[in-house]
Amino acid sequence: MTGRRNFSRSDSGIIPMLLALLLAAGAVIGFGAYILKGSTLALRSNKSNYAQLADLEKAIRAQVFLIGSLPCPAAPNGNGAAKSSCANNENDGVLPWVTLGITKAGATDPYGRLISYHVDPSLPPVNPDGVHICQGTAARAGTLRLNPSTATSLFVLISHGPNGLGGWRGDGLQMPNPASTQEQENCSDITGNTSIVTCVNASATNVTQGPHQGDRSLPDYFDDMLLAAVSANFDPVCAAAGGGGGGGG
Repeated sequence: MTGRRNFSRSDSGIIPMLLALLLAAGAVIGFGAYILKGSTLALRSNKSNYAQLADLEKAIRAQVFLIGSLPCPAAPNGNGAAKSSCANNENDGVLPWVTLGITKAGATDPYGRLISYHVDPSLPPVNPDGVHICQGTAARAGTLRLNPSTATSLFVLISHGPNGLGGWRGDGLQMPNPASTQEQENCSDITGNTSIVTCVNASATNVTQGPHQGDRSLPDYFDDMLLAAVSANFDPVCAAAGGGGGGGG
């Protein structure tokens, strides 16, 4: 029969050591909970961010259904109305909240920057401020390249993420130039306004969708969030619109 052990004087040092270990374990658990809480908040923010982009894409679909055309971007330092052209380097800017009938707050991401909006510059124009997205009762293929894949899109909505670099503030001023070449590809520029622009989109027909890289010390840091308009998703819209905005060709 094994009896209960009694602590002797020689064991007295064990108790403080056990207490120290328990306290240390509690600190680790607390720190882990803190990290988990931070990760959860980031996850919620990203989820909310993507949900916002999805809702904005639906608003654009409604516009296509109603008038048969896709609005051009708005100038970041403008009044929220679509620009008169989407051609060439005019194809990027911010979401035209006035043209879409939404508030400026609705076109602002959770981090306080306007949602960037890049349109395929090869789409046929329609006066006064849009392009034809439909070809008959089907959507056009779209040529806006989604690096690093070979996929293409009709338009892309971009939140510039927590760091906001390359994005646009609500007062029309641009955030600092990203060091990451991937994030630089998603910057909007304003032709002829070099005093405002801090970075220039290297190509009117390219954006970058990732991969995400969370280490800001690395050259490929990337925290942008994109939603690309897939042509197949707009086929039902074009069919329901009866081929409106077909634009020929």
